[in-house]
Amino acid sequence: MKNPILLILLAFFGQVTAFAQILPANMHADTAHAPFWEGVASGDPLPDRVILWTHFRADSFAAPPETLSWQVSVQASFASLAASGTVVTDSSLDWTAKVDAAGLSSGQPYFYRFQDSQGNYSAVGQTKTASTANLTSFKAAVMSCSALFSGFFNGYARVAERDSLDLVIHLGDFIYNSIDPDEEVRVPSPRPDDPETLREWRDRHALYHLDPDFRAAMQRHPFTIIWDNHDIASDPDTVPMKAFYEWTPTRLADTLVPRRIYRKFSFGNLVDLFMTDGSIMWRDLDTLPNGDPSTLGNDQKAWLLAGLAASTAKWRLIGTERQFARWGTQTFQAIFPTPGGVFSESTWDGYVAERTEILDFLAANHIDNVMLLSGDSHVSVAADLTRAPNPDNYDAQTGDGALGVEFLPTSISRGNFDEAGVPGFLISAIEAASKSENPWQRYLELTSHGYGTLDIDTAKITARFWYSDILNQATSETMAKEMYFVDGENHWHRGSLASIVPDLQPRFSLFPNPGHEKITLELENFPARPLHLELQSLLGQTLYQAEYPAGTFKTALNLPPLAPGTYLLKIRCGILLKTAKLVRE
Repeated sequence: MKNPILLILLAFFGQVTAFAQILPANMHADTAHAPFWEGVASGDPLPDRVILWTHFRADSFAAPPETLSWQVSVQASFASLAASGTVVTDSSLDWTAKVDAAGLSSGQPYFYRFQDSQGNYSAVGQTKTASTANLTSFKAAVMSCSALFSGFFNGYARVAERDSLDLVIHLGDFIYNSIDPDEEVRVPSPRPDDPETLREWRDRHALYHLDPDFRAAMQRHPFTIIWDNHDIASDPDTVPMKAFYEWTPTRLADTLVPRRIYRKFSFGNLVDLFMTDGSIMWRDLDTLPNGDPSTLGNDQKAWLLAGLAASTAKWRLIGTERQFARWGTQTFQAIFPTPGGVFSESTWDGYVAERTEILDFLAANHIDNVMLLSGDSHVSVAADLTRAPNPDNYDAQTGDGALGVEFLPTSISRGNFDEAGVPGFLISAIEAASKSENPWQRYLELTSHGYGTLDIDTAKITARFWYSDILNQATSETMAKEMYFVDGENHWHRGSLASIVPDLQPRFSLFPNPGHEKITLELENFPARPLHLELQSLLGQTLYQAEYPAGTFKTALNLPPLAPGTYLLKIRCGILLKTAKLVRE
């Protein structure tokens, strides 16, 4: 940054375009890495490449183009480079820079960074390419509806802290063009208007990058993102689309059709991920042969069905902005009236014929292990996928007759039932009535916020719902529900996993063991219950005890100083008791 006076002003006010704006809590630029104040991001990983993104703050929008250098390395020190190059940005790109960094190795974690012509470096980002290997594990976070104005991004902060994620899947409403008057938790002053011009859409994206938790998640993991109505306004328009592509690490799927954002990603032999677009971009442009409307459009639907039929992966994931499974509301219309007797006709409940066509295709072609990943509804839903409202061939007790499952892990921060003013006792009544009317709903929660995780292996997908506060900054979260999708079942699993997949017995590991001081405990397949840890000598003397909340899967043990020798670590989780030897050198 050449102008020190301007640098000071920008650091004080936090935004290039709105010097008089007062930012709410936990919003500030990354001034330590000026002029890359909006951080770095990566996305849309392929086996040999990944999109790298940053934003350069020029002295003015009339400044000459800036040539940025970029580097990719397997080492955090960048002692040797796996790829490097230059990219030019200017005001026509809103000073954003995107690189399709090619020539990389499959399934490899990387570090990356940018540098300006004055020698200033951006923050160091971390990313990972897609793998072509025979994978035994794949981990992803799933999220949607991240409303900056509605609450704190604690969910993003927790995602940034997860070390083992291969991908973050964002299912739309990545930004919000509007402010809900019932959810004004973090609103700048003066209050921003809904964006209309390209400058206003760009500024809305830039505002999001002033949240450090948002930046941290984008910096830490590769993202793949689809847009929804709040990202591109109420009508397809090249103005918000241009800003979206400039400010997200999204690869343009088709240069001739820039509004085509649907695309596929493969992760070895384990996962095929189809990111679809059922939003306003294609909605109602085409009709089915019987005259019913289509939400995908003919071309996208043909692409999806052909991809599903050709897929040889163990698991087929379909990302969609809208809830797929039917959600009937006839039994609680008196307390929560909705048009059409369904939760929302803007979901797939408004496109019943096309939904049935897709499910019939899965059945006719014997396509198993399909999971719909959905957003937009701001609530938590896990559902079996069935053809009709009350199908005769579906057994709610066993799940037999289902053709797949749906995983909808609430909103990052956008409000739901309690923010809408629905009293708690009515919320409980709605949940009970909904499960009665919709027996395929295996989990329903209407008030919490956060995200979901998928832990995928060759035998099952473990899906978890994670919740955190949105009204205050927080450093904790709760794992509220853990569910299993077992290979070949095509419904959410009922009963014990161990009887079907014997290697799913609860187990844990200690490392390093033998060790000296810091010991990490990692648990797998434990029930979602609080843990009690007790360290004993071989003579039975208790030396250390600790309690951990339900959902703990990895933690550092704060053990007291121990003499060299062998000790017993006991872990109790409900009626489950596990014991292992801990060796101090």
